[in-house]
Amino acid sequence: MRLRRRPAEADVATTYDPPLRLKAMRAAVETFRLLPMLVTAAIGLAMLGSLQALARIFGFWWAALCGGLVLLAAGAVAGVITVAAKWVLVGRIRASEFPLWSSFVWRNEVADTFVETVAAPWFARAAVGRR
Repeated sequence: MRLRRRPAEADVATTYDPPLRLKAMRAAVETFRLLPMLVTAAIGLAMLGSLQALARIFGFWWAALCGGLVLLAAGAVAGVITVAAKWVLVGRIRASEFPLWSSFVWRNEVADTFVETVAAPWFARAAVGRR
């Protein structure tokens, strides 16, 4: 079934043929996609460090028994960091239209990267019973 679509007037420079200035700005924003990878690595290292500390202080069996709580805490931290990143990068989203080559679209993609690489592996997938 074909969906009705209202024709929209688009600025060619910000939709199909961006100037070099916009391409350079997009490249700068793309480097921020590394930040969620670093955050998820830091959460993983903190989780492993916590388990190691538990094993060293209380013994291996206590660390094994507390492993679920450590994972739960890691998921909570991942969720909070992702929500904070969304509010810092995008803020409240209102119904509007933006060209593909706009700061809002780029920041929204970085916020989505936080969801995909921080919240989903540490929190969301486990909450719904997926791996």
